[in-house]
Amino acid sequence: MTEPSARAVAPAGRATTTFHRVVNRFGAIDAVLHSAGPRRSATVVVYTHPREQSSLTEYPCPDLAARGIDVFAFNNRFTNSPAGTDMATIFEAFALDVGAAVQHVRALGYRHVLLLGWSAGGPVMAFYQHVAERGDAEALPVVINAAKSGPMELRITAVTLLGQRGDLSSVPVLVDAAAADDARLAQAARSALVKLPGAEVDAAVVAMLKKSALKARLAGIELVGARCIASALPSVLQAAKEPEVRDASLKVLGELAGSAELPA
Repeated sequence: MTEPSARAVAPAGRATTTFHRVVNRFGAIDAVLHSAGPRRSATVVVYTHPREQSSLTEYPCPDLAARGIDVFAFNNRFTNSPAGTDMATIFEAFALDVGAAVQHVRALGYRHVLLLGWSAGGPVMAFYQHVAERGDAEALPVVINAAKSGPMELRITAVTLLGQRGDLSSVPVLVDAAAADDARLAQAARSALVKLPGAEVDAAVVAMLKKSALKARLAGIELVGARCIASALPSVLQAAKEPEVRDASLKVLGELAGSAELPA
């Protein structure tokens, strides 16, 4: 996670406002902290209103801050979309933006976080709270299903999340996505597979070298190198005999093998 950054914008009565550019593992968002004074309160309200225009300074924010309650207002990743918020917003990805905001205010030192959503922001906040209370184990099947099908942006978001929170049940869908036609989805799945630990994941990656689809074999070879699976060298040596994957295989062999193991 990047260090929280802020710059002064303008005073709002007794309250002050600072702009925050938030970039962390959940997403990248713009936000404004409406603070009750120079000394931060122990509690902050995380506020959002999904609309086409910015909602960083909507009236609940400075009013609450002027009454001693800090407010962290953020725009989600779909704000200012030319398609319009209703058409462009993928609400599951919007929920990740809530996570970005919550993680950021925690890093700022707030002990208590209250979620406040205006209009369609209300259900998103409730969804986020519900998932947070149920925990990763309950939410994981939902994320896996989202990674399998649906809007591409949602699939990429879900696959990225599996790299952070997934387990062995996530591996089959990630293996399939790693060989997807969409380059962004494939790269997100490969990055996720690099992050997941365990010998079982290594075995699933090595098994990709035996698949009939060329993209799957190429993805498997790349992942063998990225995960440094030295035990897979015999399989990569065998793959190097195939013209279609020879270059990729030699690259990985050069990274993992000694000169004696390279084919002539």
